[in-house]
Amino acid sequence: MVPTGRLSNLPSSFRAAYRDCVSDFLTADHRTFDSRAKIFTSWCSDDLRGLDDQQCLMILGTYTHDVKRGYNHEKRSDYAPDTIRGYLKAAHGYLQALLARDIYIMDPHHGGTKPRLHPFLGDQLAGRRRWRKPKPRYEPFTVDMFLALDDVWELHYW
Repeated sequence: MVPTGRLSNLPSSFRAAYRDCVSDFLTADHRTFDSRAKIFTSWCSDDLRGLDDQQCLMILGTYTHDVKRGYNHEKRSDYAPDTIRGYLKAAHGYLQALLARDIYIMDPHHGGTKPRLHPFLGDQLAGRRRWRKPKPRYEPFTVDMFLALDDVWELHYW
């Protein structure tokens, strides 16, 4: 979303730079964000107008949970936390645009300098951060190796 407002009272050099920035933004590839937002709209077909921030948190948390379980483009349940966060950001952006207001999804009780996601959302991503897709089991010896050894054994020792 491009911020709107009056530019007439700003310096002309800034207005020119801002127009260039907006032009670059509008021609950039936003397909990933848009397609993830479209997944959210297909997931939640109900009318979402009139929700408060707590209800939005519940919806976003439930959606994040479903994305982790495979409700995504590729029907995969092994996405990395950053990919799931991308789906969350797209859904959050869609809700903010639909409701025409900011929806605060950060932890209001966190006292640190860097804001943290609300625990309902952050814990789901943290759990995924600890989880990794299992790698294929490494087998040091294969059947073919044993068959080759058997052939060598028969040639030399029988």
